Amino acid sequence: MFSNERHILLDRGLTDAAGARHRHARLAPVDGRAEEAIASLAGRPVSGPQKDRVLTGTLAGLGGYDTVTPDLAAALSRSDRDRLFLELRATLFGERIQLTTRCLNPACRAEADIDLTLSELVPPAPPEPLPETVEVVLPGGTVRLRPVIGADDPEAEEIWPTLVTEGDWAALGPADRQRAALALAEADPGPALGFAVGCPECHLPIPIEIDPLELLARELQMGAHRLLAEVHSLAFHYGWSEAEILALPRNRRWRYLELISAQLTGGALTDGWR
Repeated sequence: MFSNERHILLDRGLTDAAGARHRHARLAPVDGRAEEAIASLAGRPVSGPQKDRVLTGTLAGLGGYDTVTPDLAAALSRSDRDRLFLELRATLFGERIQLTTRCLNPACRAEADIDLTLSELVPPAPPEPLPETVEVVLPGGTVRLRPVIGADDPEAEEIWPTLVTEGDWAALGPADRQRAALALAEADPGPALGFAVGCPECHLPIPIEIDPLELLARELQMGAHRLLAEVHSLAFHYGWSEAEILALPRNRRWRYLELISAQLTGGALTDGWR
């Protein structure tokens, strides 16, 4: 079957001016141009606006929004964005994720293979949307916090005051601030992107931190030579331009390549079709 839209239920989604919540995201089939654009992000820091462009280029809609603009993408919570990037990767590479890391013990440095599935990283979204803010009652006062969104800079030193919608962050001591941060993290779990695995040799824990978009970009970059080969083969046999071929989603390109292979080898042109 050709690739269709992938439907994802988000933890929070977006709330419009009328108070309606939009949680049902639709990922469009990824074409060759999007594959090239995402692959170009591999191996370098990716800014928030660059992540917004990836989402706007691959989201076919979000609830009542038939067009997802960069502003809407930037307003999504970080956990919703991570979920979308992992689901986007699954449309291209499937549910299985295979990683290789190296032990940090200088006396060991053994390689460890990690085999995961999407369901292990991404919990099902709750039936009811997560609250837009979290109230935290502390000895030093009560604050209400919102989750980190795409428009926020997670590396900024002053990010926490910007997350406070009610209360006085400056009045809280270090212990209360830590409790508030933990409460927000527990209320906004999102995908499990940080964990540890045991070294197969020395058995010491190896910390793992997955960046979903970085993972996708790296995998697409590794397969960039295949995309060029696909363009060459389809252009040679059908006479299509590069732009026409890159406008096709991966599954459609691969179907045409199967037809070419079947015709060249004398196979049945309808094998494997449903």
